[in-house]
Amino acid sequence: MRDPAEVLTKMMLQAEIFCSQVEATLPTSRSAKQEELRCKLGHCREVLGYLQGLYEDGNLNIDYGSVPEALRHLVKSLMWVAFHGGRKVDYELFGGLVHIQESLTCLLLDERLGTRSS
Repeated sequence: MRDPAEVLTKMMLQAEIFCSQVEATLPTSRSAKQEELRCKLGHCREVLGYLQGLYEDGNLNIDYGSVPEALRHLVKSLMWVAFHGGRKVDYELFGGLVHIQESLTCLLLDERLGTRSS
């Protein structure tokens, strides 16, 4: 398995790309559905900012306190973005979301089972 810190960093980058690509498709007009999408994107950005702070402090590690919970919140929010994004989320973009979720699952299972490489 790859280094967990490297996997976490790549997950954050993929999440950032996902959010940016969805945001790029948003019209300037405001509807209730678009506001909900913007709210979910804002939550993703908030969690990414928190994880970025942990990264900068050298604490971005799956074992570190609130990191697993923050990652779960991030994935959940990204899924809601995909839902509210509708047609704005194409096959390739959704595939990136699936990869993020898969990476988190593998990290959590490896941590739980103690099978990660040292």
